[in-house]
Amino acid sequence: MRLTDITEILIPKIIKSEEGQEVLVISQKDFSSSGYTTECGKLLRIEEMTVSKNLLKEYDVLLSRHGEVFRVAIVGKITQKLLASETIYILRVKDKDKLKENAINLYMYLKSDKGQEELASIGKSLNKKDLSDLDILVSATNTFQIVENFHKEQKLYSDISDAWIKIHKIHQTFNDKNSDKTLGTCKMCRKVPATHLRVDRWQPFKKGIPMCDKCSSNIMF
Repeated sequence: MRLTDITEILIPKIIKSEEGQEVLVISQKDFSSSGYTTECGKLLRIEEMTVSKNLLKEYDVLLSRHGEVFRVAIVGKITQKLLASETIYILRVKDKDKLKENAINLYMYLKSDKGQEELASIGKSLNKKDLSDLDILVSATNTFQIVENFHKEQKLYSDISDAWIKIHKIHQTFNDKNSDKTLGTCKMCRKVPATHLRVDRWQPFKKGIPMCDKCSSNIMF
């Protein structure tokens, strides 16, 4: 079946920072490597009418519009207003009867080797027409296994992240002089005091990101 048969394909409008309410705007660099992407992104002041028309919804699937490896995310539980940048397609599943399972199914397919191969066949930039005609090999018959793989993948990424944190701590053996320094507020929620520096597993030797325990558990690099 075609992608447009199962999803509504939305293109976010160009977002400009101006006077208005504070909203988090997600770009592809904010995508979680595994599992749900939740409260993250760049905090901007957006005009209220722009916000109301472009809000993300839980279980939206996000797809980068450019790249040789196309980044994919699935939106998790939303507790504050979130927008997507104009560099992203929003894929909103049409069938709401099993919205969660359908969204996870699509998310896992687009991340798969087969899904990435199909996306790459369009080109390095995805136009809406070709994306709409993309052949999607999703099936309700193996949804249970796909959802199980979704959770298994998160566990594996969590194990990798924990290992990188332990490795990073080993390399901090000689950094005692700043041990009492305050970390400020959490980089993600910007409300709760940060409890630790969260290390990006792809860049383990860079300074970590100040983060509270709750946000750290929800974000997987």
